[in-house]
Amino acid sequence: MARVLAASRPLIALSMALALSLAVVAGLSTTPVSADDTQVFTPPFELGPQAGDMWNIIDANGDEGSITMLRVYPDPGRVASCPGKSGMATFRVETDALRAEEVTATFPDAVMDGYTFITLSVKDTAGEYLGAREIRGPLLEGGSLTVPLPEPPDDATERQVTIDVGMKVASACPNVDGGTVTFSQIEVS
Repeated sequence: MARVLAASRPLIALSMALALSLAVVAGLSTTPVSADDTQVFTPPFELGPQAGDMWNIIDANGDEGSITMLRVYPDPGRVASCPGKSGMATFRVETDALRAEEVTATFPDAVMDGYTFITLSVKDTAGEYLGAREIRGPLLEGGSLTVPLPEPPDDATERQVTIDVGMKVASACPNVDGGTVTFSQIEVS
């Protein structure tokens, strides 16, 4: 294993340089926008869950709303399985969404390969999913993800939700995958 790791260090460094050169710098507005029942959250975002093994490089910058990640795994692995954990990182927003019908995450810029995903999930306070969606690469442009929310119970006076928006890469053997995304806003409407 040590010989494989030592031989792959130049490949990892080259892959990191390539991924960082793909990073897109975006001008972000931090001016809050609101309508009657619409909530809009802009950077800075709170960092949410992040995971991955030593084969992942993850840079989640909540101040800018950007995530850049790269996974480089040189071992071809076993026939039926691939060891390790793929990388993922999120930004988190917690809010009351009693009258909300949907959550939309907007990303003006994204560059990612075909094994990288942009994700959006909404959970209630018990940790149960109210909805989730992802976009799989390849992607060379911005866009948005929308998750429709189920109707709250008739007697509900509030509905606290946890919104996680982020990026993840697949775990494959061998692989070099990654991307970068900038989130400009999360809208609860």
